[in-house]
Amino acid sequence: MAEVVLPLTPHNILDTCSLCIKFDDLHACQVKVAWAEEIARQTPEGILGYITYQTGKPVGAVEVLPASVVPYPLPHKSPEIAFITCLYSLEHGLDYRGQLLDQLMKYLPGAGYREVQVISGPLLPYPNGPSEIFMRYGFDPIEKLDRIVVSEGEDDLILMMRKLSYCLTK
Repeated sequence: MAEVVLPLTPHNILDTCSLCIKFDDLHACQVKVAWAEEIARQTPEGILGYITYQTGKPVGAVEVLPASVVPYPLPHKSPEIAFITCLYSLEHGLDYRGQLLDQLMKYLPGAGYREVQVISGPLLPYPNGPSEIFMRYGFDPIEKLDRIVVSEGEDDLILMMRKLSYCLTK
């Protein structure tokens, strides 16, 4: 377990650069901050997911958006569907993805989402995978979208979904 879990917002989105972008790529990090500022205006409470810290350093993050603003060709783009765009954790023998998913599943129903979706691969860590972690959190595969080739090999892109229990209190 990471020491600290915080909402991911435009104020701390730059911390994710050390996890998913070469941190010395200043332009890519600036683009990510600008993107976060724009998207946060379209999300409940400006929250874009969660980020974990260990000894003051970011060690994992999950980014989630309303499906209606996701730039991918998804079958359904309702604002009541949350879509996980990224789930990542440092690879130093510790995995913070479960802690991030726990926090996210507590937050989403109170923010008005009725389901959450993600694209994952059954075999490879890209994207957001392997999908086994999502199945442990109640996600079901709903549609095979494509087959991709990455440096680690080939894998299927599977759209997965989990229904959420709606809660009026946050």
